Amino acid sequence: MITVLYGCGNFYYANKEAIFKAFSIDYICDRKLDLLETGVYEDIPIMKTDDAYKMKNIRLIICVYDKTIENEIKKCFLEKDTIEFVCFQELITGRELLERFPNGEYKDILGNKIWFDETISPSLEIHMIGSNNELVLGKNIKVSNYLKIYMGCEGFVSIGDKTTFVSGEINCSWGSVRIGRDCMFSWNTSIRNDDGHHIFDITTGERINPCGEVNIGDHCWIGQDSLLLKNINVEDGCVVGARAVVTKSVAVNSIVAGNPAKIVRTGVRWERNWTKLEDIKATNCHPQE
Repeated sequence: MITVLYGCGNFYYANKEAIFKAFSIDYICDRKLDLLETGVYEDIPIMKTDDAYKMKNIRLIICVYDKTIENEIKKCFLEKDTIEFVCFQELITGRELLERFPNGEYKDILGNKIWFDETISPSLEIHMIGSNNELVLGKNIKVSNYLKIYMGCEGFVSIGDKTTFVSGEINCSWGSVRIGRDCMFSWNTSIRNDDGHHIFDITTGERINPCGEVNIGDHCWIGQDSLLLKNINVEDGCVVGARAVVTKSVAVNSIVAGNPAKIVRTGVRWERNWTKLEDIKATNCHPQE
């Protein structure tokens, strides 16, 4: 069986290193390549798309972001029963993970991995935009409305047991986002370990906004519309106020608020439910096991 890589657009250029590591590619195929007079593209022999559509017994690696385009490509092949389609899936939901991967392990052709168990929220959305990412989900994570996790390339995200979200987004690429146990995220919260686009020094050509890390400890309360940016540590027991923009680390059991966020009080603790004073005095400032 020969292996044909279909598509030489943005997805191909962003992930070709991982693709070639996973597969031995015999031919490359794309409508744009049909117009070339040469029979080789980046040292790979070109197969005309019309010829590919007539092939039998091939493995087709479909390299496109768009699911609609992927489905249209599949329809063009005449001998579908003899073709192995290996497609990239940009979006996968918690429901799909539960249905398709009952062993709690998801792996794809680009080295992306997701670890979870049967308590995963069905409404969770995971967008695998690149390669070699890892997502580790703890037990009993609750999502009331939505949680969208965007993984670029070589990112690591972990969320601890019993952490809850009303709604929010996590963006991670070339770095890490670590969230502890029993944290509480309110409406429309956002975490970013990168700036979304590269910024370069004109003189040296050096990138000046590399990706970083975001670390959130156990039992933290992240308020509505807050934004947590790269290279910060929010330690155990902290409260981040509504609409705060956190750009610096926060010490244990502190409250921060504002843009940029500043510490407004230290030596505090919080609880999800109403708590009697005598119960507060009887326990320490760390979340209970």
